[in-house]
Amino acid sequence: MSRVTRLDEARRAYVLGTIKASSVSKDRADQARHYRLRAEELRVIAEEVLLRETSRTLLSLADSYEQMAGMVENGFTRNLAAGGGDADSA
Repeated sequence: MSRVTRLDEARRAYVLGTIKASSVSKDRADQARHYRLRAEELRVIAEEVLLRETSRTLLSLADSYEQMAGMVENGFTRNLAAGGGDADSA
C-alpha cells in the first residue's frame, strides 16, 4: 500500500504545481526538478510492475531522466542546441 501512496504523492506534486504539466519553465533548475520528479515516478511504477523486463525498462528510463537533469544543470543541452561542436564546421 505504501507504494501506491508514493505514486499518488508524485502525481499530486506534479498536478499541484510543483511541476507545471502544461509547460516546463525554461529555468534550468525547474527543468532539472521536472526530470528528477519524472524519474522518481518511473521508479515507483517499476516497483509495482510484475514483469521483470518491464521493470528494468522503466528503471533505465528513470536513469535517463536523471542524466538529462544533470545535463540541464550543467548547461550541456544549451551547448548542443546552440550547434556547438565539430559537426557545424564540416
